[in-house]
Amino acid sequence: DLVPLLLACVYGELNERSISWDNQKCVCVVIASKNYPESSSSGEVIEGLSVFENQEDILIFHAGTKKRGCDIVTSGGRILSVVSRASTFKEAREKVYSAINNIKFEGMQFRRDIALRVEEGSQIEWKESLYSNGKPE
Repeated sequence: DLVPLLLACVYGELNERSISWDNQKCVCVVIASKNYPESSSSGEVIEGLSVFENQEDILIFHAGTKKRGCDIVTSGGRILSVVSRASTFKEAREKVYSAINNIKFEGMQFRRDIALRVEEGSQIEWKESLYSNGKPE
């Protein structure tokens, strides 16, 4: 978890912590409301979120949502961020778009090209372009 590491930084105790990284890949797709970014709609009931309650490889982050009675509804702009985790970008990308197919609300829109270039193998070119000579120093 990130919070304990941040607190260790605050208290000067980071050297007492062990940090490890997960090698899995993540893909995040933002779902926006109708007409975003020019304008946005709100009050649309969001359906399909209960599917994700016990899934560990899919996370849903709420941004432009609010609760109305028992429903979760849109409150304009960027509504949800859907994140998937898998061993490859291809699998993570397939999972995130499969997950999005379960979510429904009037005017829902999202990009369909997120992580496409990475899935197709251009991540090597992108990583190398981060460095002036193509290799980390």
